[in-house]
Amino acid sequence: MAHAFCRTESIAAGEPLAGTGAIYERILLLSWPRRHWRMPRSASVGVSPVLGAAIERAISARVHLVLVDHPDAGATLPALFSPRDGIAAEFDDQAGLARAIDHYAQGGSIDGRREDRTIILCCTDSRRDACCARFGQETFRQLLVQCDPARHLLLQASHLGGCRFAASLMVFPHLHRYGRLGPEAVTDFLSTLGRGEPYLPAFRGHADQSPSRQVAEIAARRWAGEAGEDTTQLSLEAVSETAGSAIYDVACGKARLTIAVTADMQPVFGTCSALKADKPLMTERWQVTSLSVS
Repeated sequence: MAHAFCRTESIAAGEPLAGTGAIYERILLLSWPRRHWRMPRSASVGVSPVLGAAIERAISARVHLVLVDHPDAGATLPALFSPRDGIAAEFDDQAGLARAIDHYAQGGSIDGRREDRTIILCCTDSRRDACCARFGQETFRQLLVQCDPARHLLLQASHLGGCRFAASLMVFPHLHRYGRLGPEAVTDFLSTLGRGEPYLPAFRGHADQSPSRQVAEIAARRWAGEAGEDTTQLSLEAVSETAGSAIYDVACGKARLTIAVTADMQPVFGTCSALKADKPLMTERWQVTSLSVS
């Protein structure tokens, strides 16, 4: 029997990408050979009990700890990244690495050197989901061919969330999330990043914005692209925000938009394994109900 992919089901159901860009506020990237990744992360091959305990404490403290690797530069990658801060750090041993993770999980920061390149994470986590293994690997291989190592730090990553959106990517310091990015789109994706803009066909949203604001921003950017308006100074101001609806006043080039969005519940199979369940998970999704120009 052919494998059923949650990505295929998500597309068939018409599940939108917009508004699904949220991530944990605190994120750490731990360099670890992909062939040694395991679930849970603390059980990955070669992880000492001391480091494993620190990983579990960080996860309990709601730190999104992501394992990362690069097939050509794995041995030279810094041990730990704080991607929101653009910091990379080295350690003499796993005990020192564990102390740094604990310090971060308790609200501290990582001491290290600046990493000024754009960090691109692409989930290729076969241990988590078949979609990430198949579609994530296809896109990662094309990114390997086209990324400029002087400008981009490309890393294959463990679970980022949203397996059904494979290939799933995160970009720092922009805090942008992407989904369903196929290898055929990599050239346009990198070109758009180079201009400092989000790649709209695969854009899930800005990680630090609410789902409703993500949806409104993406709608505004799409309108601007069709209207030829400049989005470099795009700004959104909430006119009203409630549990199930919101209205935003958007300054977009020379135009002002009023965008209304509402939430409803949609059936979602979040992973390939979830397809075996009797019922999908009902999940809140936001959509644009009106867009007017003034």
